[in-house]
Amino acid sequence: MSNNPPGPAEGGGLHTELLSAILNSAVGAIATIDERAIIQLVNPATERLFGYRAEELIGRNIKLLMPEPYRSEHDRYVRRHLDTGATRIIGVGREVEGRRKDGSVFPLHLSVSAFMVGQQRYFAGIMHDLSEHSRVRGELERQETIFESVFNNVPEALLLSDDAGTITHSNSAVATIFGFLPEEIRGTAMQELFASEADYALSRVPA
Repeated sequence: MSNNPPGPAEGGGLHTELLSAILNSAVGAIATIDERAIIQLVNPATERLFGYRAEELIGRNIKLLMPEPYRSEHDRYVRRHLDTGATRIIGVGREVEGRRKDGSVFPLHLSVSAFMVGQQRYFAGIMHDLSEHSRVRGELERQETIFESVFNNVPEALLLSDDAGTITHSNSAVATIFGFLPEEIRGTAMQELFASEADYALSRVPA
């Protein structure tokens, strides 16, 4: 086995293999386009994310993977970058939407980088599916809405406090009984609502 460093041909082949291995194993979907927004390369994660085979994507405009209004805006953003150097879409991660082969639209996180190969400029997009994140966020918002509805509509006065006994939340019944609006009572010490320290101490005794 030779201890000499690899020559240009051998080193180039190694670099190509490493690049291929990185692209094929990447969790994020990666797609490379040229200045005309024509897809040049996609990795397996892109195929899985959008439902297309690589041969169905390469040579097509990247807009194929976008719903409106992103589809109409994309070429303008790319052309603006090429003409003026404006970096609105370059190097900035943002939440957008993608369009799968079956027509379904889903949220994704997109970050775009620009690079040169010889005299040719290319763009690479790295995409991550946010569907599960959005589903969880939506479920949390739904549960919060249900809680607020129940909390604000029970006839009994309900107060929530932190460990120090400072009121953090109150319902509408508190305003009826104590005369405080929620924004007025928030931040008040719970014991101030009791006639004496003894009454407050009784309220703190576990049932």
